[in-house]
Amino acid sequence: MKKFYSFLLGTILVMVSSAAYADSNIKINVDDASRVSIMVNGVAINNLVNGENNIPITASGSFEVKATDGNCLVDVVKKTAKGDTKQNIYSMTSCYVYVNLPDDNGCTINITTNTFAKLRTASCTVKVDNAAKVKVQRSGTFTDVVLKNGDNTIHWIPDVEKEIVISTVSYMAAPLYSIVVDGLQLPKGNTSYTVKPKDGGLIDITANYPDKDCRVKFAFSTEEAKGVVSSVTVDGKPVTNYTDPNFSVKAGSRLTITFNTTTHAIDAVKVNGTPNTIYGSLNLTITDDMNIDIAAHKLGKVKAMFYIDHAENIILYQGWDYNQNHIALQDGMNTIELPETNCVVKVRAKDGCKIKVLRLNGKQYTNNIDGVYEITLKNGMNIGVETSAPKRDKTATVFVDSKQLADRFFYFNRQDRTEVPLNNGENTIKFGEDDNPFTLAFDGTDLSKLKVRLNGKEVEATGGGGHTYELEFANGDRLEIWFNGISTNGIANPAAANKTNKRVVYRLDGTRVDEQKNLPKGLYIINGKKIFINK
Repeated sequence: MKKFYSFLLGTILVMVSSAAYADSNIKINVDDASRVSIMVNGVAINNLVNGENNIPITASGSFEVKATDGNCLVDVVKKTAKGDTKQNIYSMTSCYVYVNLPDDNGCTINITTNTFAKLRTASCTVKVDNAAKVKVQRSGTFTDVVLKNGDNTIHWIPDVEKEIVISTVSYMAAPLYSIVVDGLQLPKGNTSYTVKPKDGGLIDITANYPDKDCRVKFAFSTEEAKGVVSSVTVDGKPVTNYTDPNFSVKAGSRLTITFNTTTHAIDAVKVNGTPNTIYGSLNLTITDDMNIDIAAHKLGKVKAMFYIDHAENIILYQGWDYNQNHIALQDGMNTIELPETNCVVKVRAKDGCKIKVLRLNGKQYTNNIDGVYEITLKNGMNIGVETSAPKRDKTATVFVDSKQLADRFFYFNRQDRTEVPLNNGENTIKFGEDDNPFTLAFDGTDLSKLKVRLNGKEVEATGGGGHTYELEFANGDRLEIWFNGISTNGIANPAAANKTNKRVVYRLDGTRVDEQKNLPKGLYIINGKKIFINK
């Protein structure tokens, strides 16, 4: 019966809610209904009239307002009991108004419109020789201008359509030959130009290239540098006489240079004095005479000198993979010779050692990530490395009861971030002064019983509420990490047991067992020593 009443109450609430939404009305107030089209949740509203229109809706959603051809949206405001909200208009032609029921029930959407013809009060002349090749678009509204051959008068809205973009109709077409804005010649060869027109100004666009030959002169830094060019094509057809003094191509042709980077390295490529970045090939549209300067050299080997005080303290390897291409070193000066195509080396200290200073050509080099130095070798480079090896003459004991409870992460690191592995039970670590402070960090699903003690005193974590500890060890210190709470069965001080002549016995997991004369077969810790009982 109780379930029936719950169902009945839910049904009534749904009916009341649906009835309220069905009675919801949104008012649309538009100055000229012929200038807009409106859709509500994807359904068109027909028979809009100038002034107020009542639109019944049954669900929250979006009103999509669009200007019809030649018209534009000037202002759209949503008026509710909470106040007026100006809506965003995109390209002066579209707007989306979101209505949230029941909060917006009875709200009004005011729409103010105009025509582009009335607002575009500025104009200039655009002269085009071949309109089929030219695209002109106004900024701000992103509307295209329809062009014809000859003179065209284009209009724009001051402070809104402040710039026009001139480009080729086809992305793959050759750049427009010439664009002159109010007597100023724009740089040739670009695929697109953004221009700020002047009211009453003149933009002269020449799309077609003149029927003329353009001299193209190749200049190489050395005779050897010529090998960097593997092929040259003009409009896709190979040419071999490109180094001839009188080499020329028709204006408007596309010249492509493909480079050989297998045996040669590119030092610089300039076109009419302007540097170019090369990614395998260079594509050029010939508009006038052109000078192409290419500097390159044949790939060889890079030789550098590498000084190391103690070679056993570092690892030097080629490239980015630590596991391969280790370079053998000896104490003192070493000569390193690598191919120019793979002359990156990395220097890192071996576990427990330090790189005190690394110098390149006498200057200290500090560019390292976690102590790994990356160097791109150059001919004649001098590298010097000074190292230190730790003197680990102190010991400490670290006891861990249940490391598996730190199921998210666990690490115990020296000051230089090298990790010290820890297992459940007793761990004896050797350390020196340079290893302090140690960092202990971990996290787990349930650490509610956690206790960390140094020499019997509880240690507080650093930071806010995490499980990270900074620890300074002295010789003979004892650190205990109890994930499962401090246990009375933990491993006690074996020295104290020896003084009382009692036998203290533990399993390897740190659980104390009763002293027995007849222990089962297995490995035990008895008075601090591992003993295997085999019987």
